[in-house]
Amino acid sequence: MEEYAPLHLAESWDRVGWQIGDPGLPVGRVIVALDVHREVVEECRSGDLIVAHHPLFFQPL
Repeated sequence: MEEYAPLHLAESWDRVGWQIGDPGLPVGRVIVALDVHREVVEECRSGDLIVAHHPLFFQPL
C-alpha cells in the first residue's frame, strides 16, 4: 500500500496504516471507500481488505 500512498505524504495528524486485522494475511479482493460505514462493511464480507480515505478510528480508543 505504501507504494501507492507513501507515509511521508501524510499530514502529522493523519491516521494512516492498518487499524484492524492482520497485515500478514493474503488479500484477494479490495473494497475502496471514502468512509467506512455499515454498507461498506457488509460489502466487505466478500472481500479481504477495506481501503478508506477516512480512518475507521480517528481518535485512539
